[in-house]
Amino acid sequence: MPLTLQQINDRIEIDELLARYSRALDYRQWADLEAIFTPDGEFDAGGLGHPHGPAAIREMIEGTIGGLDATQHLVGKSIIEFSADGDSAEVRTYLISQH
Repeated sequence: MPLTLQQINDRIEIDELLARYSRALDYRQWADLEAIFTPDGEFDAGGLGHPHGPAAIREMIEGTIGGLDATQHLVGKSIIEFSADGDSAEVRTYLISQH
């Protein structure tokens, strides 16, 4: 099924968001990290937790990697599936992280 112009734009924005996420982590730009998430954002970190909201997500991530000397987060290709109405999407992305 061909993508609409809006879906193409959305894919570019999602890719940009994932790159900004990685950069915020690796450069310890915690305010930028918090700004990435919407007020109703959720973060599934497996055994580390499942915080809700930008401040809680930042707190969990900063508390987990903030004390490390360095990190490197490399984002792989994403699978992006849009809802039938095009109002939301589910994104699954491979991430390689060196801590």
